[in-house]
Amino acid sequence: MSVTRTPPEQKWLLNERAVVVGELQAIEAELDRLAARKTHLTHLLTALDNVYSQVAPSVPAGLSLVVHGHTRYGGRGNCIKWVRDVLRAAYPSALDTAALTLAAEEAFALVHATPAQRGKFRNNSLRTALRTLLAQGEAERLHDYQGVPHRAGVWRWVPREPSYAAIVAQAQELNAQKKEHAWR
Repeated sequence: MSVTRTPPEQKWLLNERAVVVGELQAIEAELDRLAARKTHLTHLLTALDNVYSQVAPSVPAGLSLVVHGHTRYGGRGNCIKWVRDVLRAAYPSALDTAALTLAAEEAFALVHATPAQRGKFRNNSLRTALRTLLAQGEAERLHDYQGVPHRAGVWRWVPREPSYAAIVAQAQELNAQKKEHAWR
């Protein structure tokens, strides 16, 4: 059996073609996602305009300002969701804010040119997310925040106890499974 050699220029052309086709497919997928998002937001805007016209019929909604918000972390609430997921994954261990800051930089592809910028991110975005989770009872502070200044905070996920309704539903499901298994 003879081995054929593909000339390097053909390999290069085929590789470049494959890269371009892959990028076009990625663009098409993103366009489809954006079209679906546009449709959703258009319906949401119509619903909000409808409600606004009922709340304040004398003031037209078109006079309101346009705001381009929630773009820093890929969408609204994504920083809090990310911190929640990281703390949940680390449970029962705790994480300090320095480790969370480094992980967030990697997760959100953030580049801080100076330590001051990193500190602003940690103090504004990350601390806000942690305090939100603390207020919701989903995270607990394991450090003395009024004690030593400039010390990294330590945070841990607080697992929620299942509600009574969830326990009853789980028990009913188990009983139904037992009855089904008994009939076999």
